[in-house]
Parts: sequence; C-alpha cells; structure tokens
Amino acid sequence: MRTATKRVAAAAISAVMVALPLTAQQPQRLSLADAVRYALDHHPALTAAQANVLSARSDVEQVRASRLPALDAQVQLNRATGNAVAGAFFPMSSLPAVGGPPGNRSPEGGSWGATTALVTVLPITALLRTNHLIDAQTAQLHAAEARRDQNRLQVATNAANAFLEVRAGQEQRRIAIAARQRALTIDSLTRVLAAQGLRPGADSMRTAAEVAGADIDVARAERRIAVGNARLAEAVGSPDAVVADTTDLAANVTPRRSAMSAPPSMREADAAVSAAVATRAAASTAWYPRVDLLGAAFLRGSGEPVPSNSTITPMRGFAPNVGNWALGIVASWPLLGAPGIHATQRRAAAEVAAAQARAAATGNQVAAARREAESALTGALAVASRSQALIDAATAALIQMTARYRAGLTSLADVADAQRQLARAQGEEATARIELTAARLLVASADGDLDAFLALLAAGTVR
Repeated sequence: MRTATKRVAAAAISAVMVALPLTAQQPQRLSLADAVRYALDHHPALTAAQANVLSARSDVEQVRASRLPALDAQVQLNRATGNAVAGAFFPMSSLPAVGGPPGNRSPEGGSWGATTALVTVLPITALLRTNHLIDAQTAQLHAAEARRDQNRLQVATNAANAFLEVRAGQEQRRIAIAARQRALTIDSLTRVLAAQGLRPGADSMRTAAEVAGADIDVARAERRIAVGNARLAEAVGSPDAVVADTTDLAANVTPRRSAMSAPPSMREADAAVSAAVATRAAASTAWYPRVDLLGAAFLRGSGEPVPSNSTITPMRGFAPNVGNWALGIVASWPLLGAPGIHATQRRAAAEVAAAQARAAATGNQVAAARREAESALTGALAVASRSQALIDAATAALIQMTARYRAGLTSLADVADAQRQLARAQGEEATARIELTAARLLVASADGDLDAFLALLAAGTVR
C-alpha cells in the first residue's frame, strides 16, 4: 500500500513538472578552449585594461598637440565710457583696459566699441621639454599595452586553472563511483558468505561501512564540482552559470615559445623605466630660459570722440576700423626657482632608480617562474609515465585478494586495503594527467606567451 502511494505521488509530481514552463536557462557548457576564449572576450578586467590603453593613447595625442602654436580668434562688442586716467597700475583680473587721451571725466553716458583679433603664442624652447614629455607618455602607452597583455594572459590562466579544478572534481567523482561499485560488489559477496556461515557477521558490517564511506566520497566530489563550476563562471567573467564539459584531457605536446622578445610583465617594467628616464630628461630642461614668440593682429573701432579727429565714421563703434599688428619675443628665467627645480630633478632621478629596481625584480620573478614551470613539467611527465603501471599493479592485487577472500585464504581487511590501493592509484593517474596539462599551460604562462598558450588549445592537444 505504501509503495502504491509513493508511485501515485511520483506520477502527480511528474505531471506537474511537465505542465510547468521551463523558464530556467540551462548552464552553458564550456570546454577548456571555450572557457579561455570566452574569458578573453567577456571578462570585465580586459575591458578596463583596453580602456586604460585608449586613455594612455589620448594622453600621447594631447601632449603632441601642445607642440602646435596657440592661435585664438577673439571678437568683442561692448558699450562703455572712454574716460582715461594717466598713470600706471598692475593689471587686475576682469578689469577692462582704457586707452586714449583723457577726455570727459563724467561716468555718465558711454559709447560703443568693437574689437577683433588673432593672437598666437609659440613656445620655442618649451618644444624640447614637450618632446621629452611625448617620449614619457609614449612609454606610458607601451606600459599600458603591456599591462593589457599581462591581464589577458592572467585571465586566460585563471580560466584554465578554474576549469582544471572542475575537471579534478569530475575525476574524483568518477573514481569514487567506481570505488563505491567495488565496495557494493564485496558487500554483496560478504553478505552471502555471512549468511552461509562462512564469514563472521562483522565482515558484513565492515563492508557496509566501506559502502557508506564511498558514498561520502561521491558527495564530496559533487560538492567540489559545484564549487568549481561557480568559480569557473567568475574566472571567465560570465554573469550566468557555466558548466565544464567532461571531455578528457589529452595534453601531449610541449608548447613552443614564439618569437616574443619578453613577457608582458617585463615589457611593462622596461616601459616604466623608459618613462622615468624621459621624465627626468624633461625635468633637466627646467633651467633653460623660456622663450615665447608672440604675435597679434587686431582691428578696433570706438565711438568715443577724439579731439584731433572730428570726422564721423559710419557704424563708428560697431565696426572695427583701425588695424594694428604686433610681433614680439619674450624670454624669462626662473631666477628664484632653484629649490623647486632641484627637488623636481631629485624626484625624477629617484623614480628612475626605483623603476630600474622594479624592472630587475620583475626579471628575477620571470626567470624564477620559468624555472618553476619547467620543473613542474618535468615532474609531471615523470609521474604520468609511472601512473599506469601503478593502476595495473593495484588492479591485479585487488583481483588476487578478492579471489583469496572467496576461497577463505585472506581476511576482509586485505580486500579493503587492496580496494583503497586501487582507488589511490586511479586518483594518482587522474591527478597526473591534470597536472601534466596544468604544467604545460604553466610553461606558456611563465613565458608570458599568450599565443603559445592558445596554440595548445587550437591544436587540440588540450580539450
């Protein structure tokens, strides 16, 4: 009766599930190559890195534009009085200038005036400093490009590592399921032998415990897979859930290094040194005199009466009718700027030394990472070459122990130990395959060569 009730309930639940619309989106399945490509196309960090490159390129263009002479066109129409006062005073901000002989000193009334002008300034000696600043900004652009490439490499590496973590969980689940099946087989055999009085009842309890332990291992593997898939979605920059596919890994080719001159991290450090050197060169020009070439051409019209000229001009004050031009050279020296200039130069020299030290440290890190990656690859190859022999030996030992247990020549403990040994051997073999793939990708990552990294995926050697 109870079984019939369960069947009816299950049928009702199934009918309800069929009637409900399937609104939940299925997670996207990604192979290792798909995960890396998706990360390179969608990860927000790469969007920000590319934006930084565009910003640095705009800075270069802005500094280059500063080499052009300034040329301003100005037009003014105003109504004001024309009272002039003899004597000099320092210019004040927004205070209009008044020219001409003193006339009526009454502030009442006023007349119209119009002015048009073209004014240009060419900083002659500042062009040398500008050229150094262009070199500095260009080096900063190269550094931003190197950071973008380094971010791309790091994103690809993180995506691959997250995928391999999921794959390790899948291998752990496969091995745990196989171990559970073997435990169930021994449990069934032990129960039969115990029922016949050929084995003690404690053996059946022992095999039940082995089955329960295998169930726990399966559950732990499922948890590892679920957590790994969540981390994979974060690593590839996906807002939706993703699932790593179950394609076996077959990494059999060592990545070839391309003709890249240096890894992105080293190129970034070298660009930082170049930028610091150019900034120091720009600071060294602070003692040079500033020489500016000035030019102006302007027309002015005024409705203010002039005693020496009583002629009334049409549109007087509304249209400029008197032209002038002027050319001049202005030279200036920072006579009291020595403390500030010396401080700027010392700071620039310190930044060069710091950039050179960081470049040296980066070089050491790159060399150490390469040695570590090559050592990891050598070790992974050695382990992988021996893992299959370990599985074969453990399988033969389990078969022999099971046969001896059937014949009553050995204890259940020996069979359980043989099962664990086989599960361990299978785990070692699966780990060796994954570590071999990770080591090959680590070599490409340590070289800073994204092309070699992607070539492994494109060649089908890593899936």
